Amino acid sequence: MTFHCFGELALHVFHPCDDAELIAPRPMLEPPIQLGGGAAMAAQALKGAGTAVKLHGLCGVDDVGTIVKSLCSSAGFDAPVQDSHTQTSVVYLGHEGGTVAGIVIEPGGPSQALLGPRTAQVRQGDIVLCPFFPGYAELAQQLAATGARVMLDAGFAPWLPDVDAYAGALDSLPDAPFVVQLSLQGVSDVDAQRLFDAALARGPQIVIGTRGAGTIDIQAAGGVHYRLDPPQADQPIRCAIGAGDTFAAHLAIGLDQGKSAFDSAAHAAERATAKLSTWGIYP
Repeated sequence: MTFHCFGELALHVFHPCDDAELIAPRPMLEPPIQLGGGAAMAAQALKGAGTAVKLHGLCGVDDVGTIVKSLCSSAGFDAPVQDSHTQTSVVYLGHEGGTVAGIVIEPGGPSQALLGPRTAQVRQGDIVLCPFFPGYAELAQQLAATGARVMLDAGFAPWLPDVDAYAGALDSLPDAPFVVQLSLQGVSDVDAQRLFDAALARGPQIVIGTRGAGTIDIQAAGGVHYRLDPPQADQPIRCAIGAGDTFAAHLAIGLDQGKSAFDSAAHAAERATAKLSTWGIYP
């Protein structure tokens, strides 16, 4: 059994926020340039846990894409698929004394359809982590057709202000995915249940709703509903980037090991909280 992570890659650049200092010492050991994007961060979390994982990444054909391709190779992953018609996304993370204080994103926008041929590497029973953001519906359908256990991240932040649009997007989920993850940050309990109902209508085994560092809800068919609170961080919080991907990775590991949804999510929440003390996901 192999874990697979599909999705767009990005270059993460950590830089000092204070431009008044001409020379500033680097406050931490992690490199200021890292392989980013949800798929890459989940893949690195899975690899760090000792699992067999394949990264099916996507980026542009440009100088940034060349750097991202090199970082994939250094991490032991296959080369990404490169879209010659677009650029590679860059995420700038401004830090103050080593704590990320602001984020600026330069999106690239490669075509997710280019990842379609990579689905041939997925086998029945494998676990696949993939976004379910705009543009990913066709890829999600192709992955579902492989017979793999597909975990779809439908926590697309721009959907949050419009619950109607969010619920409508969930209508395009493939039939019977393994897990669907929702973002419920700032969503009322009534609207949250509406989103759960929309996702459950597609027949997944589990739907999980997260609220950043807040309460996690877990629902399944038949009215099963659990709620848990993530542990409080016992180290200074330096960077939240990658916490959600760490959660998804360890949730997948727990479920593959036969643990319950509740126990898997509880352990995943512990690992995600621990990640908050580091920049990105870096061993």
